[in-house]
Amino acid sequence: MNMGGGAVPQGVCSRNTTGATVNGRLLHHFDTLKLMANGVPLGLGPLWINNDGLYGLANSFTPIGRINIYNMIVRSFPWAEAFSPTHLDGTTRAHLEKELEELLLYENTRSYARHPHDDFSTRSYYRRPATSLPDPGTPHQSEREARARREHERQAQMEREEKIERERRERREREERFRREQQDREERGKKEQQEREAKARRDGEERRQGAKAAQEAKAKRWKEYNSAWEELKNSTVASRRSMDPRTSIPWPTEAGSFRSCRDVAQSDIEAFLHYGASMNARSQLLSILKVERLRWHPDKLQHLFCARVDETTINKVTEISQIVNQLYTYEQARRA
Repeated sequence: MNMGGGAVPQGVCSRNTTGATVNGRLLHHFDTLKLMANGVPLGLGPLWINNDGLYGLANSFTPIGRINIYNMIVRSFPWAEAFSPTHLDGTTRAHLEKELEELLLYENTRSYARHPHDDFSTRSYYRRPATSLPDPGTPHQSEREARARREHERQAQMEREEKIERERRERREREERFRREQQDREERGKKEQQEREAKARRDGEERRQGAKAAQEAKAKRWKEYNSAWEELKNSTVASRRSMDPRTSIPWPTEAGSFRSCRDVAQSDIEAFLHYGASMNARSQLLSILKVERLRWHPDKLQHLFCARVDETTINKVTEISQIVNQLYTYEQARRA
């Protein structure tokens, strides 16, 4: 497709190394890279590109795409970076579009051939007639941009400092909160420890007082038991005739009463007699048991109450007598 100008030999600029053809010209590798960077699919085969940036296959008039004019300007011309589309006004954008159209027209219609040894790194082959493109250093444009940039940087710096200060304040608050919580936990732990120790002391004191009271109660009961037997032996026959044997007999238990068979159990009798022996000395247990054998002999109790002891009571007396005899026999055998 002839887009204007004279015919150009295909390999004059590229030495036939790229294989990419645009508008009948075999492109140099630098042109190939630039076009591919701007989205032109050179791998489809020979292409044509017109002044509007539209391109298509060489054997068809139907365009298949368009070059991004802003990428073309910024990537190909370093001096146009100041006019990025992100901060161009409408007039400058339209002006740049017009300049790009002139550039494409100039490139497509120029009739001279570029020499293979041209310095492409300086883009000297893009020389074209002077245009009225605005200078990037124009005061009214660059000063506004500089002020806006400085203001933006100042705002960004203030936001960074505020963020740093906020994070520092939050960190101090977290540390202070953690310190207070740690202190509260330690104080609660100390208080709970003191309460546990005080409770343990109170419980220990209560146990000691309870044990002391129990010992005193047992000692008092033992004295009452022996005193009751002395009073019963020293009483007159006439007074014993008027007594009820079940309530008048001093029973060898802490309760000291006999309302049913459960009130006078073997374990209670043995514990009571052992406690009586422990009040003086362990060696006196045998002598105490001798006395108890005489006290709890059934015939002696029947004689003491003038044979008025009922059957239930005399049976319990007989049981107690057997328990005392067993304890006496065991203690005697232990000492032998």
